[in-house]
Amino acid sequence: MKRFAITFFAITFCGVAALAQGYSIEQFLNIRSAGSAAFAPDAKRMAYLTNVSGTTQIWMIDLPNGTPKQITNYDDNIAFVRWLPDGGGIIFGKARGGDENTQFYWMKPDGTGVRELTNDPKVRNNFAEVSKDGKIIYYASNKRNRNFFDIYSMEIATGKEEMLYQFDGNINIAAVNDNGTKFVLSRSGIEKSLDNDLYLLDIKTKSEIHLTPHKDASEFGGVNFLADSIVYTTNDGREFEGLAQMRKKNAAIDDWSAGNREVSFIDDARWDIGGVSLSDNGGIMAYAVNRDGYTEIYLRKIETGGKPLISTVSAKAEAVKLPAQGIAGG
Repeated sequence: MKRFAITFFAITFCGVAALAQGYSIEQFLNIRSAGSAAFAPDAKRMAYLTNVSGTTQIWMIDLPNGTPKQITNYDDNIAFVRWLPDGGGIIFGKARGGDENTQFYWMKPDGTGVRELTNDPKVRNNFAEVSKDGKIIYYASNKRNRNFFDIYSMEIATGKEEMLYQFDGNINIAAVNDNGTKFVLSRSGIEKSLDNDLYLLDIKTKSEIHLTPHKDASEFGGVNFLADSIVYTTNDGREFEGLAQMRKKNAAIDDWSAGNREVSFIDDARWDIGGVSLSDNGGIMAYAVNRDGYTEIYLRKIETGGKPLISTVSAKAEAVKLPAQGIAGG
């Protein structure tokens, strides 16, 4: 509720300021936006979403200073865009008429060869990840029962779909490890608002381990796997969301029980942290700090090595210089 109030105040303040400077309400409401940047694996191109054409579509730009080109042109808004690791294709999603029942598609980077991966407008699909080898996508779907979400995988080339985990409730995939054997699932709280829990799912055994038991309403997100641990954001026991690392005390064994894990904070900035992501090789972590209403971007190096593999996050963060104060989106 506190965040909603702050966001509402910011929107109201910006609107009043715009009108005070002589802008009409029509001009204010027609402000366009761009976000969801997705870099090609070779870093030579960037796909992103923008609504400059009236609906949110995929655009492409050659880096560093190419001319933006519109790649899709649908009546419906595009929900997300992801590159495949080999750079040969793009996965995107859209829903009909804004009903949020997102369907998935594959296309070539130039926008041609569009192929449906899912096609049931009554089903809601929540995209999560592309496998490390680029052959499989992972997602949650209410295909089996409209009231529940199960976990699925699909072979991109063949469209073969497999239910990996059945659950009579509301879950989403928060993270998938590199070999697709373990998932972190996010399960919404039932009795409290602004509350969720993280569970570690072993795909082979279908067993769950509750990672985040807590008492008060708390949020856990921004989850990423490291060699011996996970990193995530949480406001459990604190006012703001900090950046935490949960690691196995004994990394040599496949044991994520409460007795073999410990939690420490990587960054406890006293401001909300979000937008956590890792580089493709897992060597750099980026995240955003919402300091006093403005976004700050930070990078930390991650060193992984030894037997068993241990991931160590740098104690020092490097600030990314932004062109001006503002709010950055993912």
